[in-house]
Amino acid sequence: LKLTYGEIEADGKMDVNLTGDKPYIGATLHIPNFTSEAKSEPEAADAPAEGAPTPAPSAMDAPLPLDALNSVNANIKLTIDTLKTPSLTLTAVNATTELKDKKLSIEPLSAQLSGGAVSGSVVLDASEATPTLMLTLLSQQIGLESLMKELGGSSDVKNGTINTKIVLNGSGNNIKRLIGSSNGEINFFVDGAKYDIPKSTAQTLQFLNLL
Repeated sequence: LKLTYGEIEADGKMDVNLTGDKPYIGATLHIPNFTSEAKSEPEAADAPAEGAPTPAPSAMDAPLPLDALNSVNANIKLTIDTLKTPSLTLTAVNATTELKDKKLSIEPLSAQLSGGAVSGSVVLDASEATPTLMLTLLSQQIGLESLMKELGGSSDVKNGTINTKIVLNGSGNNIKRLIGSSNGEINFFVDGAKYDIPKSTAQTLQFLNLL
């Protein structure tokens, strides 16, 4: 199988089985390079005139198309050599997506970032009356200095590594409710980092010390 969409090229294989109650799709896809361009922010809309129709809900409030999860079962393994976003570059991206009976899972999910490793899983279960979302994300030995440079942040940070652990669970039928109801833990550890205090801050501290 070979696919081309814009500047994105993919190769792999695909099987489709139509003999069961639902179509089943099995696929293995490989993308050498994937670049995600930044989208411009939409201009703020003026307040609607009196008597004008109510504007459509935002993407955060709009119901998720969860009924579509019941139309097909699938297992798709995706490999991306280099994934470039407007702020980060990931390499060796591997993700296995399984869709079965209105339950969508992305597991395992792994990538390399700034000299370290990122792994995790995402499970969206719409089989019950109230959909649930379970998110797990781990990172190990992410280079802090290179990460800050990629994000366009402070150049005063030198060396250091980041380890993180994020475990969140939420429920709801739209993005706003899923995020708003999330509970769990976020652990963030920085080791061996050096921060060069800006000259203006250093002068202020010296003045306070003099006082």
